[in-house]
Amino acid sequence: MCCVNAKKEEYEKCIGEIRHYVFVAYALEKYVKKIWYDIAAIDAYMTIKKRDEIRYPQSLFLETAVEALINDVFIEVGACLDNESIYVKDEKHRRYNCSFKELKQLVKDSDNRLLPLNEIQSKIDYLMQLYDNKYKDIRNKTIAHNDLEKTFDRNFIDISIDQILVDFKKICSECFEILSLCLGCSLSKNYDMFYEEMLSSLYAIFGKEA
Repeated sequence: MCCVNAKKEEYEKCIGEIRHYVFVAYALEKYVKKIWYDIAAIDAYMTIKKRDEIRYPQSLFLETAVEALINDVFIEVGACLDNESIYVKDEKHRRYNCSFKELKQLVKDSDNRLLPLNEIQSKIDYLMQLYDNKYKDIRNKTIAHNDLEKTFDRNFIDISIDQILVDFKKICSECFEILSLCLGCSLSKNYDMFYEEMLSSLYAIFGKEA
């Protein structure tokens, strides 16, 4: 990409070239797919744990891996739903994020009159509401940072893994719908395929078939 090694005087010109809703939408699609895949892995593990915990021994390694995946999903979702840019005092050196808030601004600024502007913006607002109401604080105060007060608040994280999966599936589904509207095509979620792949892979670890 043109901006990777750009000097300061070249940055403004370069960022203008890539700050387009199509580029940002395609990049976000890659990030959301990664989150979708991680959620499928967690979902498959929880299925096996509930259904077959008597037949299969508990694995400390897999428990640790799943916990790391959950944290990773929190970080990745938070990054996709981050502010459109990083605050700087000097406007010339502003750094933009590849996020749905940035996408919302770029769609608004676009001269493409075929874009369903109001629908995209309302869906992004709803997406942010889904995340902000419950998960933003968890990500910011216990995963990305160790907030002292929340560290000792036993009631701060009172959400089951099952509920996290339900909510993050909903968030990802909304993301795919928004990106489909921006790009003018239907993006395949392939969640069931990812889930079955993960399920088969986990059973293979135990030397069994699903």
